[in-house]
Amino acid sequence: MISFLLNDPRQLPMLPALAQIFDGCRVVVGGSEVSSKFGFWDFNNRGTDKSAFPWSSIDARIMALAAVGIRQPWLSLVGVPPHGTVDDTALYNGDAVRHTVDAREAAQPITDATPYGLAVKEPWFKKPTHIRPKFCYEFARRVVERYMAAPIKRGKAKVIAGILPWNEPDDGQSYPPMAEESLGNFELAWEWYRDDIYLPMLAGVDAAMVNTVCYCPIGGPETAYVSGLETQLAWDATGHTPHNVATFHNWAQDGGKDSGTLANWIELLDQKMEIVNRYWRGRPVMVTEMGDRGAGWILDALAHGMKTYPQITNWVAYPSIDDGEQIVDLGTYQLTSYGEKWKAAMAEQRRRAVSHA
Repeated sequence: MISFLLNDPRQLPMLPALAQIFDGCRVVVGGSEVSSKFGFWDFNNRGTDKSAFPWSSIDARIMALAAVGIRQPWLSLVGVPPHGTVDDTALYNGDAVRHTVDAREAAQPITDATPYGLAVKEPWFKKPTHIRPKFCYEFARRVVERYMAAPIKRGKAKVIAGILPWNEPDDGQSYPPMAEESLGNFELAWEWYRDDIYLPMLAGVDAAMVNTVCYCPIGGPETAYVSGLETQLAWDATGHTPHNVATFHNWAQDGGKDSGTLANWIELLDQKMEIVNRYWRGRPVMVTEMGDRGAGWILDALAHGMKTYPQITNWVAYPSIDDGEQIVDLGTYQLTSYGEKWKAAMAEQRRRAVSHA
């Protein structure tokens, strides 16, 4: 399945055109939805849920996708934690800033945020505020109840494919010790991630599945690096995650390879799939981000990846919507000539998949 990333409601007018190319979608639940509308800050620090989760924006995107034939997207929880330390362009309108919090958990103004490199010695950086497990548990539980067990306006058919718990925890955004330029305590950072997010979300899904007698896959986390993928899968291999899906990102710029060539991309994919094959033993695999940064080889990469690794069930590609050549005309919302090339290439991939089945 070839999917795309929907991380901004402003992309909704593109959906009829994108539906001519893609089979699925990864929907990002993050930014203001998590930080304010979902009360990520208030809800977690209150410790009790005093108001209903406002699901309207997620509902709208799911129904808009279904209306153009793209059904059962993956929901990816990508939030800005109380301790920040994140360059989040979606939240801060493109400004490359660091959002930090002082020892009293009071948000500093963005303009006064401590630069990442200067924050290493600060106490709140060494021991940051935890992302509240209760929120992650409740979010996962309610997602299953709302979109798997009693789908919105869809009778008994589930309307999502599964849940992805957080985006790239191994890049130091949510957990500063994960970053080499800060404290470098990877073991501690992974422990924090699992205690704060991963295990609570697994528990929330498990609780909902017991209560509703329905099944919900849960992926991830969506790792950025070879080391992060190996750390997580090695840990998963010793635990009990029967409904888990291995997920990772594959950008040619990863691993210090800044040239962004197709050869770099293939080399990185091979490294990650060696780890997957060592630990995962035939279980589902998804590449939840990939792209060429507008370099023009993304279709060749997809063709190579799908042929070489047929066990990867889902490829979430960045088809130059935001950088490089456009596949959708932003004035007419029609496919460009490059978009038509994508459409033809994906149709050929589907034909080959059916003929080899």
